[in-house]
Amino acid sequence: MKETNFKKNFIWNTLGSGMFAATSVILVIIVTRINGVTIAGQFSISQTTAQLTYFVGIFGVSNYQITDFSFKHTFSHYFTLRVLTCLLMIVTGVLLVLLLGFNGNKAIFTYFLIAFMLINAFSDVMQSFFFQKNRLDLYGKAQFFRLSISVFCFIAIISFTKNINLSLAFLIISNLIVTYFFAIMPFNKYKEQKVSLNIKGAKIVAKECLPLFITTLLMQIILFSPRYAIEFFLTDKMQGYFGIIFMPAMMICLFSTFVFKPILKRFSESLKKDINRFKKILFNQILIVFGISMFLLIVFYFFGNQIFKFVYNVDISKFKLEQMLLILGGGFYSLCILFYYILVILRKQKVIMINYIIISIFSLVICFFAVKLLGIIGGAAGFLISYIILSLLSFLEICRYARN
Repeated sequence: MKETNFKKNFIWNTLGSGMFAATSVILVIIVTRINGVTIAGQFSISQTTAQLTYFVGIFGVSNYQITDFSFKHTFSHYFTLRVLTCLLMIVTGVLLVLLLGFNGNKAIFTYFLIAFMLINAFSDVMQSFFFQKNRLDLYGKAQFFRLSISVFCFIAIISFTKNINLSLAFLIISNLIVTYFFAIMPFNKYKEQKVSLNIKGAKIVAKECLPLFITTLLMQIILFSPRYAIEFFLTDKMQGYFGIIFMPAMMICLFSTFVFKPILKRFSESLKKDINRFKKILFNQILIVFGISMFLLIVFYFFGNQIFKFVYNVDISKFKLEQMLLILGGGFYSLCILFYYILVILRKQKVIMINYIIISIFSLVICFFAVKLLGIIGGAAGFLISYIILSLLSFLEICRYARN
C-alpha cells in the first residue's frame, strides 16, 4: 500500500512539477511561432518580471512549509501571511513596471502575467499543505490541471486570433476557475483546518522565513541577471534569441526537480538517523543532475539547431557556444536548488542568505559588464560562472555539517 502511494505521489508530483516548469517555456514557444522573435523578446522579459513578483508572493514560505512535517505552524499562519504577501506582490509588480520603464506591449504583458502568477502564488499555500500531509498526488494534480488547462486555453485563443492580450485574459480566467476545483475544493475536505486570519502567527512565520525570502529573491536575480542585462544593452530580438537558447537549461532544472521534492522527507530522516545514508542519497542526486546535463549537452551540440527550428521555427545556428554554456549553467543551477533544499531542511537560512547575497551582487556586475562588452555570449558565461561558485559555496557548507 505504501509503495502504491509512493508511486502515485511520484507520478502526480512529476506531472505537476513538470507542468509548472514547462508553462513559461510553452508560452514563449507559442508566442515565438505565431508572433515572431521580436514580440517574443518583449513577452519573455515581461514573463521574467512577473516571475520575479511571484517570488515576492510566496515570500520564501513555500519551501519552509513543505518541510514543516511536524506542523510547527498552523495553516492559518501560512494563509494569513500569503494574503499579505500577495498584496505586496501586486505593489511590487507596479513598481517594477515603472522602474524598468516598460510601456506598450511590455507593460500590458507584464500586468497580465502578474495576475496569472498571483493566482499561482495564492494556490501554492494550499498545495503546500497537501505536501505536508504527504498527499503529493493532490499537490501534483492541482499544479498539473490548473496550468495545463490554462495553457491549453491560451494556445487555443492565440492560434485563432494571434492576439496575445486576449489569450492572456483567457489564461487568467481559466486558471482561476480550475484553481477552485483542484486546490480549494480538495483543501476544504480537511475539516480540521479552520482557516482564519492570524496576524501574530503570520509575523512569526514571516520572521523565520525572511532569510529564505531574501534568498529566493536573490536566486531569481542571479537567474535573470543576463536577461535584464540584455534588456538594457541589446534589442528585443536578442532578448527573444536568448529566451530560445535558454530553454535546454530550464529542461535540466525541470527534470532534476522531479526527483528532488519527493525525497525531501528521506533527506530529513537520514540527516537525523543515518548520515551515511544521507551521503548516499545526495551522491545519487548529484549523479542524476550530471547525467541529465551531459545528455542534453550532447544532444543539443549535434542536433540543437534542428530541434530549435522544429520547436520555435527559428534558426539559432550562430549561438551554439552560448547554448553549451547555458546548458552547463543549468546543471549547476540544479545542483544549487538541491543544495538549497538540504540547507533549508537543516534550517541554515542565514548561511543560505549570505551565499546568495554575495553571488547575486557578483552575478549582476559580471553579467552587465559581459553583455555590454560581448553580447549574448557574455550573459551565458556570466550565468555559468555565477552558479559554479554558488554550488561550491553551498556544497562546502553541507560537507561541514556532515563532518560534524
